[in-house]
Amino acid sequence: MIDIRDFCFIEDSTLCIAWDKPLGSRGISIDTRTIKKYDLYIAIKGENFDGHDFVEDAYAKGATVCIVNKEWANKNQEKFKGNWLIEVNDTLKHIGLLANAYRKKFDIPFIAVGGSNGKTTTKEMIASVLSQKYKVLKTEGNFNNHIGVPLTLFRLDESHEIAVIEIGTNHFNELKYLCKIVEPDYGILTNIGREHLEFFKTINGVAKAEGELFDYIIKNDKTGFVNIDDEHIVSKAKGLKRKLTYGFKGRVAVKGKFLGLDNSGMPSFEIAYKNEITKIKLKVPGEHSVYNALAAAAIGFHFALSGKQIKKGLERFISHSKRMEVLHVKGITIINDCYNANPDSMIAAIKTLEQIKTKGRKIAVLGDMSELGNTSKTGHEEMGKVISNSKIDYFLSIGKDMKYAHDIADELMDNAIHFESNNVLIEYLQFLLELGDVILIKGSRSMKMESIIDALSK
Repeated sequence: MIDIRDFCFIEDSTLCIAWDKPLGSRGISIDTRTIKKYDLYIAIKGENFDGHDFVEDAYAKGATVCIVNKEWANKNQEKFKGNWLIEVNDTLKHIGLLANAYRKKFDIPFIAVGGSNGKTTTKEMIASVLSQKYKVLKTEGNFNNHIGVPLTLFRLDESHEIAVIEIGTNHFNELKYLCKIVEPDYGILTNIGREHLEFFKTINGVAKAEGELFDYIIKNDKTGFVNIDDEHIVSKAKGLKRKLTYGFKGRVAVKGKFLGLDNSGMPSFEIAYKNEITKIKLKVPGEHSVYNALAAAAIGFHFALSGKQIKKGLERFISHSKRMEVLHVKGITIINDCYNANPDSMIAAIKTLEQIKTKGRKIAVLGDMSELGNTSKTGHEEMGKVISNSKIDYFLSIGKDMKYAHDIADELMDNAIHFESNNVLIEYLQFLLELGDVILIKGSRSMKMESIIDALSK
């Protein structure tokens, strides 16, 4: 139960009293489609909608309290007289303030997970490992922004013993803001890669933005988990007084050793920690997946889990929707990695496809990588070179930027074909695919690559 009285006077809020109504709330919602009786409703104004338009619906569905912007309240207060209203200057800002106030009620470890690639997978692996010993709250899906993080924190209850919170960024100062909300006791950065270059410009810009998590950890004398194999992370971690290192190279506290891939591309590796060696085989394809798993193992060891418990947590983990998710459809293997894309994650996915053993053919279906800014042309041309130098049999591209990749690959390999629409691409795949083929489908969210998978699955 969330008691609104504990934080209804935060900063700029004003409580409009309705004497005949009880004050309290079971949960917090920003969507009247999923609101439950006794929830608190926060009216968020976005680019495509305004939650204030649904305040009446919220009360009708049993909301106890609604938080609204003062400007709107001044125009509509008479209409909602007799209901609890909290007026604030900015509901979007206020949801963060509320979440932070609520988070302060819980004296449990909070782990913040950031980085360029693999955040969601690493967060899920960490939660899977820690759940072998603790009751864990984790971010659902990729609710890692200024709205998703507060909504995650509002799901905390007295049963939780650890919280694993994913935090994401595509602009400077976003992680700084999210850290103020979460106040993490621990922080981990998966890696620093070429993400959101439209805004960050360079890899050093990415390191600066993602490094805001370690800046918070250092400033507040908290603990960081450091991927020693990533030079940008090592640089950002220099000020850490409390840290646990992990990696596959050099001297580290938690040392990994890659053992190889099976015929389906599933990796095996060893973890050495103190005097204990644990062998693990993942159900997630790709050599790059072992870095995510090693990060989760390092956190598991820090929280006193045994190698056996960590092994169980990692080996039970399966890929989540659209993230290196392996599907088997009528004798064809589909690698669904169409949640998002940048040059580094694209190269990792191509390498995974290349390493899978099959009697059939290997087909890469790639869509545009968005938010690369001025580096988009060179970034896509790089993919053309990578594909051309791989053991992939067919390269099917779609999108105006992936055309740059096609133009490079078309000069260097057979079977590079560019398409102008998903429908035509789908028709060609239905004609092309044969038993035993393995197909990788990857692109940024704006490309809606999942529509290709949906069509093939049917």
